[in-house]
Order: sequence, then structure tokens, then C-alpha cells
Amino acid sequence: MRRQYLLSSLVVLATFAFTASARAVDVPLKYVKFADGATGLIPAGQISLKLTPQAPAGEWKLPKCTTEKPLYGLVKIASAERLLVLDRQKGEDKYYNRIYFDANANKDLTDDPVVDGKEEIDSRGPYCRVKFGAINTRIEVENRMLPYSLRPELMLTNLAQYSESKLDPKILPRYVNCSLRSNCIYAGEFRLDGQTYSVTLADANCNGSFSDIFELRKFPIPRRLAASAQGDSFYISIDGKTDSIDRLVYGDWLVIKDNLYKISFSPAKRMMTLAPVKENLVPLRLAMLPERLSISMEDGKNCIMMFQPAEIIMIPPGRYRLFNYELFREDEQGDLWRLCANATTDTPYFTAGQSGGALLELGEPYASVITTANVLQALTVQSQGQTKRLPPRVPIVFNIEGLGKEFVIDLSHIRGDKTKIPLSQKKNLGHRPAEPTYEITKADGEVVTKGFFEYG
Repeated sequence: MRRQYLLSSLVVLATFAFTASARAVDVPLKYVKFADGATGLIPAGQISLKLTPQAPAGEWKLPKCTTEKPLYGLVKIASAERLLVLDRQKGEDKYYNRIYFDANANKDLTDDPVVDGKEEIDSRGPYCRVKFGAINTRIEVENRMLPYSLRPELMLTNLAQYSESKLDPKILPRYVNCSLRSNCIYAGEFRLDGQTYSVTLADANCNGSFSDIFELRKFPIPRRLAASAQGDSFYISIDGKTDSIDRLVYGDWLVIKDNLYKISFSPAKRMMTLAPVKENLVPLRLAMLPERLSISMEDGKNCIMMFQPAEIIMIPPGRYRLFNYELFREDEQGDLWRLCANATTDTPYFTAGQSGGALLELGEPYASVITTANVLQALTVQSQGQTKRLPPRVPIVFNIEGLGKEFVIDLSHIRGDKTKIPLSQKKNLGHRPAEPTYEITKADGEVVTKGFFEYG
């Protein structure tokens, strides 16, 4: 069955009418900036700044700071480097809570608006988060100046040991972390074969681009891990509603049902074009029909995104590997569940060739996989003035594996109240199945320990 339930609303935009998939589809896009306090899906990416106690080299015009220890960070957005300076609003303020930012990229931080933040102390630990309003700027793209919005966020940790006078470059990241989040998207709608589709492009690394191509991350550790990729974010749905887990990592190939398109995007024209590809293709059969699916190219530097693909699709010949998918199913009582899965470093490649017959194996039957890590050494801890020695521990990890050696990363009950599948009783986890239990016994059957796994 196809997806029957979607979450928070994004934006409603003008529809570009089109029928028949034999010629290119032009999709007008609207630049959308998120207001302070916006709710619903805000598909923003982020970048962490490398902060230093000294201003970077260059002819910067700097503001007069209140704190004796301002911090500096450089970020490149589109073609221009911009400087950020952390300061305090008042001399008696305990933490950094003011930002100067070279929004107009002229190396003069005295002619840009001052951005003040609000502190939020975390009662659960030694953390302080400082939230700031959006910074609105313009960036040069395709020889035009286009709007762009970002939102700084500051995280201060280990507050009991925090002291600005001791913040040298070596220990600075332990105490102060500043990130920039993109605060804007491009979104639009188009009609294809009588169906309306909504699309969203989001900047995943706050560099001013919204179409950075998928690229698999390489892992130096020779053990099994979930696959991950860098690249911007692409969302597609049939009713203008989506949530963060619906994200696809942007590739410039897109399958909709049984049609393959090559994507091009022009921010200056605010236009995305889907050009149909009909020549030199070979068939690929899918073992299951997910709502969304991505397969990566052999070199790991692009992918084919799919939305509601048919059982047999046509793709360029080559070697591919499953990357991720999202699917929806009803249980026996009619309640709706969502399952999301990611490839692992063990997921095999497959060849789609001229001879045909290629099959992408994924999904059912799923199997439980339990792995153990190296024994953690005994620890000595201080508690209420007493020294305690904790015994050695053996981490045990529970995963659900699909036919393509992929790991299930999310399984959620999202509609209905009739399910007979036990749900978690933990706070904020009532949409998930009850935690699986375990029991460890000796060879003679004696129970050594038992308990349950935890999500996360």
C-alpha cells in the first residue's frame, strides 16, 4: 500500500500544470524564509564553526566588544567568507550572548545589525543554550544577489568549570560550540500525469547551495556501520505535507513511479527542471515497494532518488548499492506503521546491465541481530563522597536487519488505536514498539542477568 499519513504542513504554492511525462517539467520554486517561532517542519542543515580567541588575518573592521575574550569564527557562504564574533551584551553577563556578523560580506562588522541571544539553562545537565534570531543576508549565486537566511546557535558546556579567562584554543571546543543553521528553503509544486507533487530543497550544510550532490562518507574503522552521506536535502510528497524523516539526500536523478528524470536547479531563475530520460536504460526490479528509496552509484558520488517507485523501473546501466528507504504498512488491526532503513557497510552492490534481470533485494524477511563490543574496563567513580568501583561491562547492541544487510533505523506507530503490538511505556516513546528483552545464561542454564534494550 502507499503512504496514507503525513505530518506537519509546509507551504502552499502555485501549481504548475503538466500532464504526460514525455517532455521536461519546469517546477517554479518559491524562496521561503522561516520566521522566529515557526512550527512544523523546518528542514535546516547546519555547520559548526571553528572558534579562535584571535581575529583571523585580514583587514577586518571589528566592533568594540564588551568581553575581554571575544571569540571569532569564519564561515564561507556561497563565494564570500564572513566573520562572526561572539561577545556579551553586558559586562556582568556570565556567558556569551551577543553576535556580530558580517552579513553584507564587506569585512566591516560595525555596519551590520547586532544579534542578541537568550540564554536557556538546561536543568538536566551542565549546559546552557543561547538562541538567536535569524540573520538575513544576500549571497551571490549565478551572477545574481539572492536572499539567504541563517540562524546562529550557541551551546556552552561544563558550566561548573567554565571560565572565559581559561579558554585557550586547545580546550575551547570543550566549552563553547557555535553552529549556524540554514533558515530558508526553496519549495514548489508541479502536476504530472494528473497528480500534484510538492518538492522542497534545503541547504544541509549552510553553505548557500541547495543542490550539493549526494556523496557517501567513508569510514576508516573496519567494522560494520550504518551508511551515511553528505549532500543537501530533497523532500517530495503528494499532498504538501512531510516531516524530517522523509528526507532524501539530493541526487540529480529522480524516479517517480516508472519514469526517470534528470534534475537541474537554478536558484537565480527559481526553477527546477525535470528532464525525462528514455534512452540507454535497463530494468531494475524492486523486491519491495517503498514510499521513498535511494540507491547510490558505484563511486558513491551520486544517487538515484525514488518516490513511489513501480515494481520495475528503468535506470542507466551500472553498479549500484541500496542507501535508504521508507515504507508504510498496516498491521492486522488496520493501524499504520512507518519503517525507515539505512544501508550498512555490508550492504552489497548489484549490477543493472543490458542483459536485464537485476533485482534490488531489501526489506522482508527482517531478522534480529545482536552484536557485542569490546569489554569496557572497570571504572572508579565518586558518588556522595564515596569511591565506588564499577565492574567491567560488555555493550550489547540490538538491530533489525533487512534482506539487503540494511539496518532499520526507525519503526513508528503513526495512526490508529487498535494495534495489538505492545508499545513502549517510556516517556516520548509511546509510538515505538516495546523494548525487546534479553536474558544471558551460563552453559548449564543458570541465568546470569536479564533486562531490556533501550532506544538510542
